[in-house]
Amino acid sequence: MTKKNQSPFLSALVLADAEGVAAVDRTTLRTHGIRHVRVLSSGEEAARLLAREAARREKHRAALHQGRGQEEARDTRETGEARPTSPTCDLVLCNATLDDMEGTAFLRLIRKHPALASLPVILTAPSATREDVLKAIGAGCTGFLVRPYTTAAFAEQLELAARSAAMPDMARLMHSADTALGAEEFDNALATLGKVVTVAKPKAQECYEQGMAHLEARDYAAAIAAFNRAVRLNVLYAEAYMGLSHAWRGKGDQRKARKYMMMAGEAYARLEAFADARSVFSQLSQEWPDMPNLLLGTAGALVRQGNFQAAAMAYVEGYKLTPDADISTQVARACHFTDKPEEAAVALCRAMEKGGERDMAQRLYRRIIAIPERRPAPARKPLLAQFPMLNELLAVARYTMRAYREAHTAPPEQLAQDRRLRII
Repeated sequence: MTKKNQSPFLSALVLADAEGVAAVDRTTLRTHGIRHVRVLSSGEEAARLLAREAARREKHRAALHQGRGQEEARDTRETGEARPTSPTCDLVLCNATLDDMEGTAFLRLIRKHPALASLPVILTAPSATREDVLKAIGAGCTGFLVRPYTTAAFAEQLELAARSAAMPDMARLMHSADTALGAEEFDNALATLGKVVTVAKPKAQECYEQGMAHLEARDYAAAIAAFNRAVRLNVLYAEAYMGLSHAWRGKGDQRKARKYMMMAGEAYARLEAFADARSVFSQLSQEWPDMPNLLLGTAGALVRQGNFQAAAMAYVEGYKLTPDADISTQVARACHFTDKPEEAAVALCRAMEKGGERDMAQRLYRRIIAIPERRPAPARKPLLAQFPMLNELLAVARYTMRAYREAHTAPPEQLAQDRRLRII
């Protein structure tokens, strides 16, 4: 009997729309030492399950922290709630297609839940184009496997997932800071949030640079892991800036509160979380009516970088922030500073249309790119009608010329007779 490999994960959830695919994944997970494996085919059902388990885990952790573990156990027996027969899922192996949604859609769904933001999720797909990998990164996957995968490739993804699971330490710091803010212990919150920013910000930049290097070398698995860590840290320090803003506001320092709120909005914009950035800038604009629309500046920079999809989202959210802004002028100016302005404008309009903003895309296209129709020239009066005297002179000249031609083209007999008449 062969000894199974040791794994840092105790329980896993397999998501796939085909029983054969799920069977392969389940067998591979058990081979690598993960005994408790559940299988589902619905992304919505899986998200509900993970959310319930996350809530149960947080409740148990809070009870232990407050020294009420025995009371919780007694309450559980009294209420008749069944105790879990297996540990909560600490790893998800998700196929690219599910019964009710795509794997990337499932990822985006669970990443909205604070307790599931750091849950390791390995996405599997039948192909690995650059677009597929970047889409998976954007959705928040921890790893990426191409089917059919080898045992070595699977083991490598498990190791990367285990490394990325180190984020809960930072999450606990944020939880402590939120607790302090709720209790109005602003000094404690400031100290904790300052630590989050100090640690997270430099490390996020380091992880981002590592991800770019891996992406250049086409090491997609390592790139995904690095970008995933950078994004989580980036979100953490953006949220930490918001916490610092609330803390300074609680202490009565409005200037510092506005400063850190501005930094939070800029961090969200760099993360391309433009809806969150707009929400932050909208709060700022209520206190600072003359504040410039920073999202439009960010959108222009993204156009110059060639990131038209993100630029389109930034323009849309920027327009929501300041509906009176002349977006067409902003877009035209940004495209003007690219190598191919017209192609850049067309790509931006297509990205807007693809993102569901068809009306805005068509409006921009008509104002920036489309050639206006030529208007028919107004009817003009004839030149002679404008000068009556000249018309009469020309009429006399025409009559004289006609008489002259007739006189010189008459037969010779007629000419001789006319000459005799003149002599007489």
